[in-house]
Amino acid sequence: MQVVTSQQMRSVDQGAMQKYHIPGIVLMEHASSGIYAQMKNWLKKSDRIQIVCGVGNNGGDGLALARLLTIDGYDVCYSLVEHKVVTEDALSNLQVVEALGIPCYEDVQSVDVIVDAIFGTGLQRDIEGNAKKWIEKINANVAKVVSIDIPSGICSNTGEILGVAVKADITYTIARGKVGLYVYPGSEYVGNVSYIDLHVPNSLFEECDSTISLVTEDVCKSLLPIRSSHSHKGDYGKILMIGGSRNMSGAICMAAKAALASGCGLLTCAVPVCMQFVLQTNVLESMSLPLLDRNGWVSKESVSSLPMLDNYDGILIGCGMGRHADVVAYVDKVMKCNKPVVIDADGLVGLKPLLMVYKNRKDVILTPHLKEFADLMDVPVSEIEKHRMFYIDQFTKEYPNWTLVLKSETTIIANGKYRYINTSGNNGLAVGGSGDVLAGIITGMLGQIKDCVKAACVGVYLHGYAADCLLDTKSVYSIVPTDVIQEVEHILKTMAQ
Repeated sequence: MQVVTSQQMRSVDQGAMQKYHIPGIVLMEHASSGIYAQMKNWLKKSDRIQIVCGVGNNGGDGLALARLLTIDGYDVCYSLVEHKVVTEDALSNLQVVEALGIPCYEDVQSVDVIVDAIFGTGLQRDIEGNAKKWIEKINANVAKVVSIDIPSGICSNTGEILGVAVKADITYTIARGKVGLYVYPGSEYVGNVSYIDLHVPNSLFEECDSTISLVTEDVCKSLLPIRSSHSHKGDYGKILMIGGSRNMSGAICMAAKAALASGCGLLTCAVPVCMQFVLQTNVLESMSLPLLDRNGWVSKESVSSLPMLDNYDGILIGCGMGRHADVVAYVDKVMKCNKPVVIDADGLVGLKPLLMVYKNRKDVILTPHLKEFADLMDVPVSEIEKHRMFYIDQFTKEYPNWTLVLKSETTIIANGKYRYINTSGNNGLAVGGSGDVLAGIITGMLGQIKDCVKAACVGVYLHGYAADCLLDTKSVYSIVPTDVIQEVEHILKTMAQ
């Protein structure tokens, strides 16, 4: 599903008016009538509704909605954040509302539903003054809150909060999703998101050339590898995993099981000698390759004993490997080969001193969480939290051939051109080992799909969707990574049909 920036949405509106001669007030009518139709599905006739309107076209949408609700017999009042509107179409709707005698109030009333029509997607500055006061009063009210297009105060392009933002229960977004609806902290403010058809030609959205999209169940299904009855284990990916240590043996075991559950054909795990028995007794389907260890960690003395890496379809390095100098030698060795590489966890620490050496290498997937990404970028994690889209852009500009999987409550997959926002998952995944399972699923899919971005999208969605499905039988408090592996097996039974 396509996601657009505020500039792209503006170009769609302008194209509709200029190329197809659809008047702006007609677009406003399409938006308001679509919202009205959806609200009627849950509104009660006894509900009192207050619509708080800004000075622009978002406010005009709210005024048109006030008219539709009033004519249908609902108890409606409205408010203007400022004592004027500045667009011609909004002014037309204000005149209709005044002619209908709909009450106008200068403060939040005791109502059941408040509609936020203050700011739309074009807001780029911090909110101050009267608008800030209105938003604070809306958030303090017990009424159900509905936002039009995006909750006022969220930057639609980044998800950042511009000083203050409306905390909505429902957001009716117009035509296409906006980045700020899905990316933290904006995602915490939007409630349930529904889409309103603007009734304009689809060609306008094709022409705006959006490079951002959502990873949904349908997308995941479309990317799943097709398996043939005339096939063998070599057709589904020959995978090598390098990792593990005496005190973190579970990490690579879970990654290995996740790759097998995802359909990889052949798996070899290169682990330190001290944990080889653990691997062999926990992952019976994997071949094992012992590496010399020192104090429970892999030793760089064994780098030369790694098999011919170009014989594999995908290589995962880092899970449970430990943060020590010898890891750099293994990452260096892996990055020298010509096959796709997934670098996770401790492997990212080993990669950091090599970043510029391999910046032009292709077929690399990195899977950092926010703190690991902050370390790669040499900035505080608080900066990544606040401005993650900015830092994603910075990183992928520097390493355009790599695929970044930035893990968080909303995982984003990105390369030099495209951004994919995942729509699955819940906070049951906030537990140690989840990242190892995700890395294993991605690597298992990489061996079959042979495309870094597609494998990352499928892996991320499956991982989150498994956690969502587990909520049928478990609480978010109780989900553990091995549950996710088992659920992936069940999901693929139906999804791949």
